Amino acid sequence: GMCCAHFARKNVAYLYAIANGAEYIWDFDDDNDLMPGKLLNAYTNQDPSTPQQVLQVDNRNNTACQVYNPYAFFQPSALGIWPRGYPLEKLHVAECQLVTKTSTYCIRGASIGIWQSLANGDPDVDGIFRLTRGNELPVNFAGTLVRDANAIIVPQETLSPMNAQAALFHQSAFWSLLLPTTVHGRVSDIWRSYFAQTLLKLTGIEVAFVGPLVTQARNPHNFLADMNAEQPLYERAGVLAEFLLAWKENASDSTLEGSMERLYSDLYEYGILEWNDIGLVQDWLALLEALDYPFPKLQKSADRVQSHSCLPNQQSIHHEVMSPDTQATIMSSRHHHKYSNVVLVGQFNWNLDAAYVMHWVNRWSEFFEHVHVRGPFNNTNIMILEDNNVHVVTSANDAGYYSPMKNLADTLRLVADDATIDGVMITHDDLIFNLTQLEALGFPSKTEILSQAPPETTDQPYLYFTNHSTFRKAGSDKEFDVNDYQKARLKDWPWWKECIPGFANATSRHNLRRSSYTEHDGTVGLYANSLGDFAYVPTKYTAIFADMADWLVENKVFLEVGFPTLIGHLQNYYGAKAKLVEYCTPVYDSNRPHYAKWIPYCSDPTRTWSHYYPSRQNPSPPWGLFHPIKLTAANLSVWDQTFDYITTGRIAAGSSFESRVSPLAAKPNIENDRER
Repeated sequence: GMCCAHFARKNVAYLYAIANGAEYIWDFDDDNDLMPGKLLNAYTNQDPSTPQQVLQVDNRNNTACQVYNPYAFFQPSALGIWPRGYPLEKLHVAECQLVTKTSTYCIRGASIGIWQSLANGDPDVDGIFRLTRGNELPVNFAGTLVRDANAIIVPQETLSPMNAQAALFHQSAFWSLLLPTTVHGRVSDIWRSYFAQTLLKLTGIEVAFVGPLVTQARNPHNFLADMNAEQPLYERAGVLAEFLLAWKENASDSTLEGSMERLYSDLYEYGILEWNDIGLVQDWLALLEALDYPFPKLQKSADRVQSHSCLPNQQSIHHEVMSPDTQATIMSSRHHHKYSNVVLVGQFNWNLDAAYVMHWVNRWSEFFEHVHVRGPFNNTNIMILEDNNVHVVTSANDAGYYSPMKNLADTLRLVADDATIDGVMITHDDLIFNLTQLEALGFPSKTEILSQAPPETTDQPYLYFTNHSTFRKAGSDKEFDVNDYQKARLKDWPWWKECIPGFANATSRHNLRRSSYTEHDGTVGLYANSLGDFAYVPTKYTAIFADMADWLVENKVFLEVGFPTLIGHLQNYYGAKAKLVEYCTPVYDSNRPHYAKWIPYCSDPTRTWSHYYPSRQNPSPPWGLFHPIKLTAANLSVWDQTFDYITTGRIAAGSSFESRVSPLAAKPNIENDRER
């Protein structure tokens, strides 16, 4: 009953692999490419007796939703995305889309029969998603919300749609590979997955979802034709799931083979399959028996619990991810705050692992249509990021001393002629900004600059450099040699040694470009230092900003005088307007790596960071910028909670942030950090 043009002709290949002694079968589509660095032998070479650390969704009390959407827990760049075969009637049931609890378990590798990989780029979604939300493709998944486990186990009392696009089958699950032939190919693999999970739970074998191992560059499809072919999924996935979850093992079933044949017969009676599939399953089982395939044994219910604690003498680790109300609020806000007229540039000062970079990109992509990253990435990371549709450019490995100015300038040049882009924002990867506060300052503006530079640092130059290696302070005629700058008694700041020599070289008589930036007396002004982790510059200033940034970077002028000098020059000579975004940081505080300890202080109006800006006593909240909040300082779930809390403007007095997050965040920062 298997037509040669049907998707189920793969059944022949499965039998061929089994007959030739396969231990694993990688079931995938021809338009899926295995991602660099994502090797299947990470799964196939595992010792079957070795415990694997996995997550299990706590779905025990969730009677409203017994079909689980795994996409939500792998942090997709398109919120609310669902897999092909997911019951559409569950899309608006909050309990089905919002994961509130998981547990970390250890499970023997042999207990996992199927590893279902997600796909980056063009993941497995149905025709309705492609027709209604296709503009959100490509979609990338950043990984699980809990960094200490990269796989999710489908609970025994729950089903989840799986596909034949990127799934790894262990020998113990080969029997479940059979694709039905009396339904369309776009239905066949989904129905197979539901049938398989129903029978797998009788054997104690688990199904695991893992983050993307592949990137899909989808072959051309007719979306309307796909939607028509998928009608049974739309109409019957929900009722099929209810039927299968209620389907019970029969006391007369002594073998898995008998249970499988009886299930197919019941599915025929229920109208899911047609008669030819009854004959197909009988032939399939007979051929497997002839090949001496070792069918798993049925297990008693009490013997099916395989998971246990990963830590000796301790209970399994439970993770409270986020309350449904908070998740719902955040998801709603994300759908209404998408900036399409701004390019967000992530400044990475180190060659951070691509998984963290993709996570960062995915989160900010919830708010910005155009997200770029620049940093000293190695070739492997560049390849992985490009394969995952991340706009990445490698930049100087200078610890972020100068390259942020260059990266902002180069991005401005890149988009200057694009009429749909009004400006470019650059932010360091460990800075999170409050979008509510930025909008209160007029963001995104076509004319106004945003920065961390207070007005006193950009109103006028702090130092004036001559063309013969001397400088004077504002309001003084006394000149000091640049090699003896300590005598000038500059304001206390440890980075003058990074700034004075470079600026002196930029303003020497031999530097022809200095003439473009001279004052009326022939000197060149250096504006006072301020932090340089964030800036927004409208594209209308591209030419002068980019030219001056090149000049400063070429001469290694430290960004913390470079940025205020750039902004001050634009203000004083080109009529630009700049606004300060208030900045909350512990700076030299010992709590600096533990952001859950200091972020709550930002809601306290009595706090001040006046040791950094002595002239600015007790600046008033609300704060717009928070730093440092490093991806590697704690579990990604903690970083995500912090990101959600800040970006949606929920930092406020009396908030529960510290009590919710700090127990999870007490882990020292392991990433290099430049203390200022």
